[in-house]
Amino acid sequence: MYSDISLKHSTLDTDIFQLLASIRPQWTPANTQLKIFTEGITNTITGMFEIDPQTKKIINEFQAIIIKIFGLNSELFINRENESIAMKQLAKYQLSNEILVKFKNGLIYSYTPGQACDRDMVADLHISELIAKKIAHLHSLTREQLQIEQGLEPFLVSGLKNFLNLLSSDSFAINSYKWSDISSDIVQIENQILPHLAVDLVLCHNDLLCKNIIYDKSNDDISFIDFEYVQYNYWIYDVANHFIEYAGVDNPDFDRYPSREHQHVWLKTYFKYATFLTQKNDKDLDDICDLIDKFAALSHLFWALWAFVQANVSTVNFDYKEYGKMRFQKYLDFRSKLFAT
Repeated sequence: MYSDISLKHSTLDTDIFQLLASIRPQWTPANTQLKIFTEGITNTITGMFEIDPQTKKIINEFQAIIIKIFGLNSELFINRENESIAMKQLAKYQLSNEILVKFKNGLIYSYTPGQACDRDMVADLHISELIAKKIAHLHSLTREQLQIEQGLEPFLVSGLKNFLNLLSSDSFAINSYKWSDISSDIVQIENQILPHLAVDLVLCHNDLLCKNIIYDKSNDDISFIDFEYVQYNYWIYDVANHFIEYAGVDNPDFDRYPSREHQHVWLKTYFKYATFLTQKNDKDLDDICDLIDKFAALSHLFWALWAFVQANVSTVNFDYKEYGKMRFQKYLDFRSKLFAT
């Protein structure tokens, strides 16, 4: 279902009901409750639950919904049509929420029960193995199964170039690095480094930070949410990006980047379920970890540039500029590994 209605967070408690007639006709202001999820740093995410009018306790949790209002100007770097298509296709394989309503500036989709992970949870041995298994299942879906169009370039390359184009060449400079220096790096990354690394392209989530991973303790299972960056990309990028997110977003601690021992255990689980990899043991695990370090540099660069763009366009209360500086410094820390022959 599509509705040509725009929602505002400030009037959501009343305006939402005009979109619910076809999916939750029994819901009213008296028997529902909104819960704001503050973890998002691009969009406004709100849960809506049915409650008992007398006790005010949540009932029928399986009927709960998520209301996602897109961040202002986020269409500059997020393909919203691609997001909807990806969610629809992945839902066939129980890897995504079901979209219930599309509206002018957002989506309503099914609720995923469980707890959003924190940085301690993703580092837990058992939960991390569940995550590795789920990522491997996502990466192993074939193009024939998915029917999702692959772009002309890997997501990493197109994203870096798009972010750079959105930044002013006159005003951008950080840590003695200028726009022209980063532009030169990206040219080398695209034309020399990535072809040399020869890593398989698969459908990737591309944003597996802690809060985009839901752990359902009752079923001992993992679910992913937030599919706005889902596109074809290098599988090791998705892994490296996830490992970096062990740091968390608020007050990130990048020293929590997993040890080689932890990565080995994680990779062994991943390889067990990654059916797309026909040669799973052609490289020593430490060699794979070296590749992960290279892609970690690329992840830091990607999200640094993303943050600098967001600082110019977003209305979300988040210090994008400071976050971008932290990520760019980490790019410089890892850069020598990336550019090493």
